[in-house]
Amino acid sequence: MLKMSSNPFINKEWAKEHLDNVRKNAGPRYIPELNIELPILEIFDGISRTSEFYHSIRKHYGQLIKALKNLSSSYDIEELQKLYKELQEEIKQLFSTLQNIGDYNTNPIPWNDIKQHAQKTKEITWKLINELRRNKDTLAKEKRKSQRERFDWDIHHLYKLQQKLYYFEDLASSNKAKLSNHPFLLLTGEAGIGKTHLLCDIIEKRINSNLPAILVFGEDFSGAKDFWQRIIERLKLPEGIDSKEKLLGTLNQAGEKSKCRSLFIIDALNETDPVSFWQTHLKEIYEEIKRYPNIALVISIRSGFEDEILTKELKEEFIQEKHTGFAFKEWEAVTKFFNAYSLPLPEVPLLMPEFQNPLFLLLLCKALKKRRSNRAYKGHEGFTYIFEYFVDNVARTIEDQYGISHAPKKNIWDTVIEKIAEDMVNNNTDRIPEKKLKKIIKTQHPQIDTDEFIKDLDRNLLLVKVPRYAKDFSRIEGYDYRFPFQKFSDHLIVRYLLKKCKNENKELQQLFKENHKITELLKWNYGLIEALFIQYPEWYKGKEFFEIADFLKDSPQMWELWINSLIWRKPTAFSEATVEKISHFLREKVLRSVLEYNLEYNDYFFYPEFTYKLLDALSSVSSIPEHPLNADFLHKHLMEYKMSERDAWWSTFLHYQHEAKDTVERIIEWAWSEYDKSHISDNSVLLLAAAMSWFLTTPNRFIRDKSTKALVALLQHRVNLLPELLEKFKDVDDLYVRERLFAVAYGCVLRNSDDTESLKRLVQWIYDNIFKEGKPPVHILLRDYARGIIEVALRKGIELDSIDESKINPPYESKWPQNMPSDEEIKKYEFDYRSKDFKDYYWSQNTIISSMQPEYTTLKHNIYGDFGRYVFQSALSHWDTGNITIQQLSNLAVKMIFEELGYNIELHGKFDRYFTKNYYYGRTEHKTERIGKKYQWIAFHKISAMVSDNFPLKKEPWDHIQKHYKGPWHPYIRDIDPSLLIKNDDHLINSFSINNWLSSNGNYDAWRTEKETSEWLKTKDDLPDPLKILQVKDDNGEEWLVLEGLISWQEETPPEFEKYEIPIRELWYLIKSYIIKKADLTKIYEWAKDQNFGGGWRPESHEFLGEYPYSIAFEDLRGDYDIWTKEARGKEIPVPVIVTDDIYLNEFTTDCSSDGSISIKLPCKWLVNEMQLIHKFLDGRWYNDKEELVVIPTNIFADTSFSALLIKKQNLCEFLNQNEYTILWILLGEKQVLGGNLSHRNYEGYLVINGAYVLDHNHIVGRFNGEFEK
Repeated sequence: MLKMSSNPFINKEWAKEHLDNVRKNAGPRYIPELNIELPILEIFDGISRTSEFYHSIRKHYGQLIKALKNLSSSYDIEELQKLYKELQEEIKQLFSTLQNIGDYNTNPIPWNDIKQHAQKTKEITWKLINELRRNKDTLAKEKRKSQRERFDWDIHHLYKLQQKLYYFEDLASSNKAKLSNHPFLLLTGEAGIGKTHLLCDIIEKRINSNLPAILVFGEDFSGAKDFWQRIIERLKLPEGIDSKEKLLGTLNQAGEKSKCRSLFIIDALNETDPVSFWQTHLKEIYEEIKRYPNIALVISIRSGFEDEILTKELKEEFIQEKHTGFAFKEWEAVTKFFNAYSLPLPEVPLLMPEFQNPLFLLLLCKALKKRRSNRAYKGHEGFTYIFEYFVDNVARTIEDQYGISHAPKKNIWDTVIEKIAEDMVNNNTDRIPEKKLKKIIKTQHPQIDTDEFIKDLDRNLLLVKVPRYAKDFSRIEGYDYRFPFQKFSDHLIVRYLLKKCKNENKELQQLFKENHKITELLKWNYGLIEALFIQYPEWYKGKEFFEIADFLKDSPQMWELWINSLIWRKPTAFSEATVEKISHFLREKVLRSVLEYNLEYNDYFFYPEFTYKLLDALSSVSSIPEHPLNADFLHKHLMEYKMSERDAWWSTFLHYQHEAKDTVERIIEWAWSEYDKSHISDNSVLLLAAAMSWFLTTPNRFIRDKSTKALVALLQHRVNLLPELLEKFKDVDDLYVRERLFAVAYGCVLRNSDDTESLKRLVQWIYDNIFKEGKPPVHILLRDYARGIIEVALRKGIELDSIDESKINPPYESKWPQNMPSDEEIKKYEFDYRSKDFKDYYWSQNTIISSMQPEYTTLKHNIYGDFGRYVFQSALSHWDTGNITIQQLSNLAVKMIFEELGYNIELHGKFDRYFTKNYYYGRTEHKTERIGKKYQWIAFHKISAMVSDNFPLKKEPWDHIQKHYKGPWHPYIRDIDPSLLIKNDDHLINSFSINNWLSSNGNYDAWRTEKETSEWLKTKDDLPDPLKILQVKDDNGEEWLVLEGLISWQEETPPEFEKYEIPIRELWYLIKSYIIKKADLTKIYEWAKDQNFGGGWRPESHEFLGEYPYSIAFEDLRGDYDIWTKEARGKEIPVPVIVTDDIYLNEFTTDCSSDGSISIKLPCKWLVNEMQLIHKFLDGRWYNDKEELVVIPTNIFADTSFSALLIKKQNLCEFLNQNEYTILWILLGEKQVLGGNLSHRNYEGYLVINGAYVLDHNHIVGRFNGEFEK
C-alpha cells in the first residue's frame, strides 16, 4: 500500500492529468461551456456522502426543531393538549435518529425509521391542524380574536413543521438516501440525453475540489480480457499500483482521508464491443468494490440496453436513476446553446420536450448556424418545421460523407426517412427491425457501407438502436430502430400519411376506411393523434381533425390534444370557424364554467382543467403577430367583461399559474431575464406586453409584482411602445391594471431616458390623458407615476409643447362626498352567520368588513382589522381631516368596495373563502391575497387620493413649518419600486472579483478555541491590520478604497443551528469615510485618532433607486443632507466634512417580486455630481464618462462577510488631488461573543476597537486601538 502522501487520487497533478484525459476521450460529448446545473447532481452528494450531504440534513433537522419550538406548548382544550403531547412524543423519536447523523462515516443510516417517524408525526400534525381549525371556527362565532390569532399562528407553524417532515419523508425514500447506504448507481437515459456530459461534469467538480474520483469509458474495454489490468493502463497510475487490490485499496484510502467516498465511474457500458464483456466481468467488479466502504461505483447504460448488459440478479444490486436531460431547464438550455453558437434567440420561449435532449439541441444549433441567417428562430413556424429543419441539415452532412445527392427523391429524407415511416404505418408500430432497415438502405443506396451508414444515423440522432425482446422478456431476439424522439416519430409518420393522401388525391378518412391498421394504430397512440391535430389543419386549410375522426368522439383526451395543437400549428392553419368556437367560449361560457365547476365544493376552489389549459394555450401564442389567437384576440375578450366578472375567471386562473411553471410564469421569467431581446420586432414586444398587462389584474402579488418588473425589463428599451400600450388600456375598468401600467412606464423612463423623442411623445400622451383637464384619475399611486414621468423629461430639459406644469403636481381636484356612510349603513353589507340561509362562503364578505376596521372601531365590537389599522389608518392619519373620523373613512371604503368597485359574493366568495381557509401567512405582507383584498387596496388608494386633494397634512410638533403633500413617499404608501430589476449579484461577480484578497488580507481564523473566552476577548495582537482592509486589491491587480463597509468574521455555526442560536465568537470592523479639505488634514487626524465612534448611522429614506439622487422625492426626503457638515456619527467635529456614501433601502414589504428588503450602498450625491458618476444600469455600479467602472458595492443580495462600497483608488486620488481634498476613515469594531443564552451572569465583556486613518500623498496612514470593556 502506498503512503497517503503519494496517493495519486488526491494528488493534484495526477488528478489534473486524469481530467485532461477524460475530456479528450469524451470529445464532443462533454462541452463544459454548455453546462447546465441539474437537480440530478444531488444524488452524487448522497452516494459520496459529501460534506454538503451532511450539512443539508443537519440544517433541515435544525429547522424542524425550530418549527416545533414555535408552537404553543399548552392548550386549555383537552383534545388539543392530548394531540400536542402525541406530537411531542413521536417527534422526539425522529429527533433521536436525526441527531446521530453528523460527520462523515460509512455506517448505515436508518432511513426506514426516519420515514416511519416522519409519516406518523405528519399524521398527528394533520389531526392537530384540523382540531385547531374546528376550535377556531367556534371562537370566530364568539368573537374571541386573540385566541383565534394564536390558533392561526399554530396552524401556520404546523404547516411549516409539515414541510420539514415532508422533506425527511421524501429524502428517506429517495435514491439519494438509498445510495448513501448502498453506493452502487446505474445511470440510464435516452441517446444524447447527456449521461457522459453529466459524469464528466461530476469528475471535474470533484477534482477541482480535491476529492477523489475516476472515470473510464465503456469503449476502453472493447477487446479487453482483464478488466483490472485494462483500467490500470487507462488511468496511467504509478508503477506501485499494479493490481486490483492496490488500486481499490488506494482509492478507498483516498476516500477515507477526504471524508468523502471515492467515485469509481464507468460510462457507456453499451459501447463496449462486445457488450457480453460485462456479463462476464461486472459481477466480479461489483463484489470486489463492495469490500471497500469508501468507494462508490457508478455505471451508465443507454436506456433499453440494461437487460443485455446486466443479469436480473445484478440489476437488483444497483440503484437505478434515469437522466432526463434538461427537463424543467429547457429555456435556460436553449438560451445557453443559442448564445454559444451566436444564434438570435427565439422570439418566444421554446419549451418542447425535445429541448430536454442536449444532443438534439446541439445538433439543431449547428444546423441553424449553417443556415447563415440572422433571422430569429420563431419556433411557431409549425411544429414539423423544427424536426424537418433538423433532419434536412443533419442529413446533409451525412449525404456529403457518403456521396448521396441532396436532390428531392434522392436525399436521405425521401429515400430513407420516409421509407421507414411507411414501413411503420404499414406494420402498426413505431419501430423497424434492423434487417428491414438494412434492406431499405441497400435498395436505395447500394454503393454505401450499410452498417457504417446506420451508425452515423444513430450518432446524429436520426435513428436510435433499441433491443427487441422475446414476448416473455427472457432474451433479446434482435435489434430494432426507431426515431429518437416520440414527437419526432409521430410527426414523421403523420407527415407520411398526409403526403400519401395528397399524392393519391384521397381524403384522410378514405385512407382510414381502406387501412384499418392505421385506425387501430391511432386508437392507442395519442402522440399520433396530437400530430394530426397539428398537421391536418395545415394541410387542409384550417379544417379540424376531430371533424373527420368519428372514433375520437368519446375520447376524454380529445380536447386536451386539440388545445395543445393550438400552440404548435402554423398561424395560417386556423379557420374562421375554429376562431369563432374559441371566441364563443370566451364570450358565453368561460365565467360559467368556473362558477358551475365549484357549485358542489365548500372547502376548496378548483379551476376547470379544460378552461385552464385553453387560457394557458392562448397565453402561449400571445406574442405571435400573425397568429389569430394572439394577445389582440385575448385583449378584445377580456375588455368585454366588467372587472368583477373578469376577476372571477381570469384573475383566479392567474392565481393557479403561480408556482405551476406554466406559460404565465415562463413568460414572466423570460421577459424579466437579461437575455438579448433586441432582435424581437416591436409588434411582438407590444403583443407580449399587452398579454402581460392582463397579468396585473390578479390579487396574487407574486404574479402581479413580478409581471410589473418583467414589463419594465421588456419595455425599458422600447419607450416608443408605451403610448400605444397605455392607449390600449386607457378604458379598462380595473385600476389595479392602470396603476401598474403607469408604474411600468415610470420604471422604463427612470432606467432609460436617452430616447428623448420617444420620451417626449410619452409625456405628451400622459399630459393629454391624465393632467390636461385638471382632474387626474383618483388614485394616489397612478398620479404619482404619471407626474414622475413628466418630471424626468423636465429635468432632462426636453422642450414640451403646451404643458401647464402647475397641473402636474399635487394637490389635484377630486370630489368629496357630501354624506359619509354611517355604521348602520355598513352593517347592511354584513351577513348574519346565525341565519339559516347563511352559507359558508358568505364569510368572505364579512372578512372584508372586518379587515377594514381601524383601531377603536365603533362597528365591530372594538376589534380592528390588520389592514384597517396598519395600512389604512396608518397612512390616512397623517392628514388633518377635521371632523371626519377614520371610522367614517373606513365606512366610505367599504361602501366603495361593494357599490362602486363591484365586489360580488356570488362571483368571488368561494375563491376568497377557500383562500382564507387554506393560505395563512400570519401578519406578513409578503403573500398572495384574496380578491376582496384587491378591492380594499383600490379603495384605499382612491380614498388616499381624495383625502390628499381635500385636506392638509397634519403639522407635527417637531415641524417648523406646515408641510404640504408632494407624493406618496410621505406618508409611505408606495408599494413597489419599478426601477429596481436586479435579482441577484451576478452583475457584481461578473464585474470584478476579490477572492484572493478575501483569502489573505480579508481573512481571520485566529479563534484560538484552546483559549478561554475571556483571554481571547482581551487579545489584541491577532486583530487584522485595518490598513489592509481599507485598501482592496482585486484579482486583476486593480486597487480599490473602501468608502463604507462592514467586515465581520465569525466562528462557523453548526448547520443544525440558526445564526446566534448558540454562543459564537465574532469580530467585526465598521468603516465610514468623509471628504475633507487638505488644509484640514492635520487638525482632523489629531482629533479623530483618540475618539470613540460608537453610535448610530444616518437613517435611510424611501425614494426609488432610479430617483436617486435627482427627483422631487429625493429632495423632499433628503433635503441638503450632503452639504459640508461638522457632525460625524453624532459627534461635533472640528472641521467641515462630507459623508461619502448613501444607501438605497427597498422596504416595500408588500412587493413579492423579491424575497425581502434590499439595500444598496451608493456614493453620496456630492461625489456623484463632482466626479460626474453615472448609474448606468441602476444596479449599484457607477461609471465615469469613459464608461469605466468607478464605484461598486461588494454585494447586494448575498450575505457575505465583507459588505462594502468600493471606489477605484486611481480615480478617487486624481479627483481629490485636483481639488485639494483628501479622505478621512473612521474605524469602529468589536471582538465579542454573541448568541445562545448569554446573560449578565455569564457575560464576559467585549473588546472595543476604534481607529482613524487619512489619505496622505496617496498613501493611507493612521492607527487604531482596542479597549476591553465589561
